[in-house]
Amino acid sequence: MKRMKKIMALMLAAIMMMAMSVTAFAAEGATGAHTLTVNVKSTEPAQDLKGQTINLYKLFDVTESKSGETTNYAYTVNNTYKAALASVLKIDETSKDEDFAAAVTKLGSDNATAVQKFANDFTAKALTDNLGVTKTSGKITESKTTYEFTGLDAGYYLVYVTGGKEIQSSLVTVDATTNTVNLKTEAPSITKTADKETVSIGQVVKYTVTGSIPDT
Repeated sequence: MKRMKKIMALMLAAIMMMAMSVTAFAAEGATGAHTLTVNVKSTEPAQDLKGQTINLYKLFDVTESKSGETTNYAYTVNNTYKAALASVLKIDETSKDEDFAAAVTKLGSDNATAVQKFANDFTAKALTDNLGVTKTSGKITESKTTYEFTGLDAGYYLVYVTGGKEIQSSLVTVDATTNTVNLKTEAPSITKTADKETVSIGQVVKYTVTGSIPDT
């Protein structure tokens, strides 16, 4: 009987050591070890990032643990954006982290349109309430269609680039060492039309210039 108790004690100790190892692995991979490459459309109508700013909002912290071939994720609400998230998701601000995560997950189970609306609505709320960003590119001074963020913590991020035709933010989970997100936003367009197709010298032609105002 004593021998059995000793074996059970050793097994329990081994299990606890394994659990501690999983936790350490999750914490180590979560701090400043990730990159995120942000791409905008390079095909017509292309969007040039020159003069624009890319802002990141980390909505949730993400910790990852592995048990054999199974990977488990835990989401913790970023308190900086908790009130805004509660307002957009229409849930109580005192709700638990898992309730916030479940509300976002439910959007995805409904349809992609609901997810996009959530992203856009949160961005509008963040801009209206002047919420600080988690990380920003600053004003980009070179012509490019790609920008890379480095030193990111693991998390569930909202990516917003200024100067688009309309607010159309993207959501991405940053958990791997390298991550990529392709933005869908389009640059503002300008068209010019005339009220006559053919004219003679001396005739007056009325031109109409139409353009969309960027989401400033």
